[in-house]
Amino acid sequence: GIRDRQEQCERGSSAHSRAAQGAPLRRPDAAICRAQRLREIRTTHRANAAIRRAARAAWHPHAMARLALSPCAFVDGAWETPPPPAPAPPTALREARLLSAMVPTELGGYGAHLDELAAQCELLGGACASTGMIYAMHQIQVACLVRHGLPQPFFRDYLAQLSEQQRLIASVTSEAGVGGSVRTSISPIERTAEGCAFRKDGTVVSYGAQAQDLLTTVRRAADSAASDQVLVLTCGEQHAMKLTGTWDSLGMRGTCSPAYEVRAAFPEAQIVPAHFADILSHTMLPFAHVLWGSVWLGIANDAANRRVRSAQRRALRRRE
Repeated sequence: GIRDRQEQCERGSSAHSRAAQGAPLRRPDAAICRAQRLREIRTTHRANAAIRRAARAAWHPHAMARLALSPCAFVDGAWETPPPPAPAPPTALREARLLSAMVPTELGGYGAHLDELAAQCELLGGACASTGMIYAMHQIQVACLVRHGLPQPFFRDYLAQLSEQQRLIASVTSEAGVGGSVRTSISPIERTAEGCAFRKDGTVVSYGAQAQDLLTTVRRAADSAASDQVLVLTCGEQHAMKLTGTWDSLGMRGTCSPAYEVRAAFPEAQIVPAHFADILSHTMLPFAHVLWGSVWLGIANDAANRRVRSAQRRALRRRE
């Protein structure tokens, strides 16, 4: 594929560099290359098989207790009644260790790439729209940490912990008073002798009550510009959430996306080192467009397949 050709080009350029320096050229051991490729194939196959099992579990009503997340058709079927209680995290995904799909293999994950995550989101979206969206949003948060926080010891340790415990990450990027702009924050980080803290009014926090950890956008400091933002990871008891509003989101009630006031206290090391503007443009937005689009594709494919099956059943009844 494209990745293999890129690696070949990189090996070729490094070989020419060694030749220019007078160093002897070395041909890569074919057996080592084959073994490495086989390991990658096995890892990908395990991940894809696990996501197919999880997708099947999401589709079958009898497996709802194990998955602990109602299929979207059931959740949105009673739209005239109050929304159902908030679901627990997708147990089937956790059992398949798919919440760490993008975490590097040396930290216990599958080391999945964007195209593999997209295929998984499409499968899940066709089985349960809400499950697909939760999985996509979680992987977007993981991607931000893998691509922008990995060099820092705290984030390496956290990703290893995520793989071991299959922790679920929610995002708090929305905020009251900014007109829906993700690139504007009102809430700043307050620094004291005990560490850092913030208070933020999040207008939409999907599956926030079920997530163990939060990734939140805030201003770098009280005297920073509204666009000078950072991304902060808070874990477990480091944050407290107070429900301040509801959102009856037709079609996605299973994501449970109400408004919360979030208060958090944390050490400085939990601030992602990159500027949020770079994280947003290089990772968060591209991953969101691809993974959400894959979920929509899965939903559309499922709707088309249902229509075809319905037409086939009607044709059979006419023949009878």
